[in-house]
Amino acid sequence: MTETEVFRMGHGRFALKMASLYGKPWIAVCATLAIGFALVGIFHDLRWAVLSLMTVFLITPMALAFLYIYHGMRPMSALNVADHRISIGPDFLLATVYAKEEGTEDGETVYRPLTERALPYSALGRWQVGLDSVTIPLTGEEKGFLWLPAEAFGGDSSLAAAMTELAQRTRRQNATN
Repeated sequence: MTETEVFRMGHGRFALKMASLYGKPWIAVCATLAIGFALVGIFHDLRWAVLSLMTVFLITPMALAFLYIYHGMRPMSALNVADHRISIGPDFLLATVYAKEEGTEDGETVYRPLTERALPYSALGRWQVGLDSVTIPLTGEEKGFLWLPAEAFGGDSSLAAAMTELAQRTRRQNATN
């Protein structure tokens, strides 16, 4: 069983990843409307420019808030910003969330497990491979995404070995179903 170190995703990176996975159509629509209204406002009537500003400052933040509430607050998405560990098991991925306890006698950080969640390999969507991480969207009932950085495995080659193992286990489970 391959296991990561305890890691977490930064809040800014989480927002960007969530927007790139789920928000592209909404951001494109809002940007197109804002630009279109601004152009019509410049060349036809200034009142359309006000509508462009309303799109930028009212509609777009509401769309992003909906994106965050609907996708970012799902348990498997919110897991990414908590201290957690991912284990690649024979039949499923196991995500364990930890609480960080500081101030022990010897000054070391201790992680206490809070909860675990098993994800069958059939719930994994199409991976998005980046330069230093892999993002796995989740399908079915779970929804959300898992982010696996290279440093959680100890380096790029360890990430590649873990992804190879994960691909083999996913193929094996899908072949039996």
